Amino acid sequence: MTNAGYAEIDDRSTAGALDGLSRFLGVRRGDHSLIEIHSAPGADLWFAIYDRNSGYCVYLQVDPDGVSPSENLRRANRVNLFAIKALEQINAEHLYENAELYAENSTAAFSAATNFAL
Repeated sequence: MTNAGYAEIDDRSTAGALDGLSRFLGVRRGDHSLIEIHSAPGADLWFAIYDRNSGYCVYLQVDPDGVSPSENLRRANRVNLFAIKALEQINAEHLYENAELYAENSTAAFSAATNFAL
């Protein structure tokens, strides 16, 4: 899931990120492995990538300050690119087995990612 293509960085399109996801992860809108979430252009650009085999999901939110206005988004400094990085095992079996743990202490980044709350 992502809001790429809708969110903008410095008034620049992020649609190219959809091409990157398709190319490197093999996800596509047509086979329902890529879900595009509509957002306002000023919203933070984010990605949530779920691996069905492991049950893990990574949430990445781009730091707009990590990409300078004159910099090509494809050549952005990858070290500073993400303001929020979170990894959690979110498959149903794991969540049910650890419900008390998650009720008490969820990852701060997942909890803080209000744009990701669908």
